[in-house]
Amino acid sequence: MDAQWIDEFHHALRVTSGEEKTGYYSDFHGVSHLAKSYQDAYVYDGQFSEHRQKFFGIKAEKNPGKQFVVFSQNHDQVGNRMCGERINRLLSFEMKKLVAGATLLSPYLPMLFMGEEWVEPHPFLYFVSHTDPQLADAVRKGRKEEFKAFHNQGRPLTPCPKKRLKTLSFNGRCSSRNRTERFSAIIKNLSL
Repeated sequence: MDAQWIDEFHHALRVTSGEEKTGYYSDFHGVSHLAKSYQDAYVYDGQFSEHRQKFFGIKAEKNPGKQFVVFSQNHDQVGNRMCGERINRLLSFEMKKLVAGATLLSPYLPMLFMGEEWVEPHPFLYFVSHTDPQLADAVRKGRKEEFKAFHNQGRPLTPCPKKRLKTLSFNGRCSSRNRTERFSAIIKNLSL
């Protein structure tokens, strides 16, 4: 294995920062699981998962930290939110700094998601370009079903229109330039 993402680090970090324990987040217990991820990479390495209703995971004892990529958000985690909210819309400025520090100072390879370093305000909405109407309908129905237990505030957007791509473009500037510059400086200092 060259490297892989640790979704479990993300889930534990998000619950620690105040995310509701719904959907697959329901398996994570905040700081204790974040500490386990720092120590062992995987939170679930053979124990029972209530969400999955089975024993799950394996130990990563022989894998060095450089083989794991951690993040506080990525295209899957943001795009799979009902309204595509980035962490910048969900957390206070102080909590964003803590989350950035927890990610960048971890014993793993940190990854920042598109625009995270300058507090990009635009949502990153899930989109697909399926040309098969039945497949597009199946995706729409599947997302609606997933949101029954997870990120269920609002109404799922249709994931298929081509105009959705235009909403994914970066702004590159925030309403609060001072805050953006301060956060960018924090990221830069943590990354040195």
